[in-house]
Amino acid sequence: EGHNYGPFLSATDVIVKSSNVGVAHIALQIGGLRQQAFLKSLGFFDATPVELIEAPGAKPLIPARWADITTITTSYGHGMSASPLHLAAAYSAIANGGIAVKPTLLRQDGPRPAERVMRKEVALSAVSMLRQVVTRGTASYGDVPG
Repeated sequence: EGHNYGPFLSATDVIVKSSNVGVAHIALQIGGLRQQAFLKSLGFFDATPVELIEAPGAKPLIPARWADITTITTSYGHGMSASPLHLAAAYSAIANGGIAVKPTLLRQDGPRPAERVMRKEVALSAVSMLRQVVTRGTASYGDVPG
């Protein structure tokens, strides 16, 4: 059908075109151990620390065995499950220059100290890639004024 172009795209175009094939190739090059380590640094292996009684029970569902197929399916969002709050915190870390953001419902007097989960340059590149998803990619309806 002409849509299996994943292995031939740049990393940016893999994201822009939402290519499962392309992201699967990247994930296999990175490897399952590094993928898991990065997901752990973003909080995907723990319950979110938000101040709700239900929060500790909202721990993501992680496969017991992390095979190559898990690496592949996790790379495009199907290999494990997590809450929307996990996703918001992960995207916030990217938008925050690579510094982790801990979700909270409580008013804070300023930013809380947090760990760096990715280099600032990498976070800036990721923000650019994500922006291109709405300016020339699969989420064009998200490119709204303001």
